[in-house]
Amino acid sequence: MTPPNRTHAANRGSAWPLLVLVVLVLLLAGYGAVRWRDTLPVRSILVTGTRIVDPHEVITLSGVRGGDRLYAVNLGEVKRRVALHPFFDEVIVRRQIPGTLTIDVVERRPCALISAGELYAVDRSGVLLPLRNNEAVRASGTPHATPMEFFDLPVLSGIRVSQPIEFGRKVGDPNLGDLLKIVELLQAENQPLFHRISELSIAPEGGIVLFTADESVPIRLGRGGIPRKVVELEAFWEKVVAREGLWNLEYIDLQYEDQVVVKAVANGTASRDSINAPGA
Repeated sequence: MTPPNRTHAANRGSAWPLLVLVVLVLLLAGYGAVRWRDTLPVRSILVTGTRIVDPHEVITLSGVRGGDRLYAVNLGEVKRRVALHPFFDEVIVRRQIPGTLTIDVVERRPCALISAGELYAVDRSGVLLPLRNNEAVRASGTPHATPMEFFDLPVLSGIRVSQPIEFGRKVGDPNLGDLLKIVELLQAENQPLFHRISELSIAPEGGIVLFTADESVPIRLGRGGIPRKVVELEAFWEKVVAREGLWNLEYIDLQYEDQVVVKAVANGTASRDSINAPGA
């Protein structure tokens, strides 16, 4: 019989104290790292993604101050506070060692103004956004954006906005969605024409009417077939308006299939002409 290997047994026995020591060192190092981490102060707050809203406004909303303990900051609560700003569609809050709190925001982009007693901004999904000079903003202290961003936006009229005003919520009038689709279509297909339209309106009878920036000539679209009517308007603008201007037009009517009807004012009297649409 082979005698037991006492050397191997002794080696195994002597390894246990070393293993325990390593574990203790690791535990102490981890505890020390956690204690060190928990004492880290907030040295800076970094705000990313803002173009309209002032980053200092975001920092104020966060409620976090320099010197606060970085890992004592409740990220969920900071996100909730910042997300109250009506211009923010998404908010992400992160910690960055050794001392930075990062707040990433995605802003809602205004695409039009709504005329409802006074002017408000609205994004492409119909969310109501505040302007600096809104009475509701002045009364409540609601965060706002600079009006410089909105000078070139078309005005939407004939839209019902529920009272009291609630910024950051969608406007309930379904007509708004119809007007926003036209805004999006014009922006995507013909930027020059888009900038020549100052107002989109819901007429009393329910039809859609555009108004030109120059001369404020009404363009009657009615309802239905909007993409086709926009193409006809583009062709009419290029062939007629670009050459003759708008000064002698009382209105442009696109409600008739395959033709553009115009009412022209000549020598103080009105005349009505029908112009075949392209491809008619």
